[in-house]
Amino acid sequence: MTREELVKAILRMPEEIDAAEIRVTHTVESMVIASNNLEALENSYRLSSTGIPGKNAEERTAWLHSKTVNCRAMLENKERSHRHAQSNLKKQNNRFRAYLAVARLTGDNENVKE
Repeated sequence: MTREELVKAILRMPEEIDAAEIRVTHTVESMVIASNNLEALENSYRLSSTGIPGKNAEERTAWLHSKTVNCRAMLENKERSHRHAQSNLKKQNNRFRAYLAVARLTGDNENVKE
């Protein structure tokens, strides 16, 4: 990587980091919505006039779980997306720090600041 390419990469990184931060924020919002949807669905079953069928807590829990499996899958998907977005943000930040470290090593240390 030439010095010019390094400078261009460093100048590009704040925009890329910002985009990654926005993706993390969006995934958090999606997770909250999915979690609230699951909770609302579970509460609607718990508060229904017929109640949750089953002789004991284990049977009732299993029945409730079977009725909310799609909602749970959606929440798990949102959680996976969030972990991926967090990982991407961390990689962007690490890349930025690495570019800055290389810039410091290759010269003009006074002008390269975090």
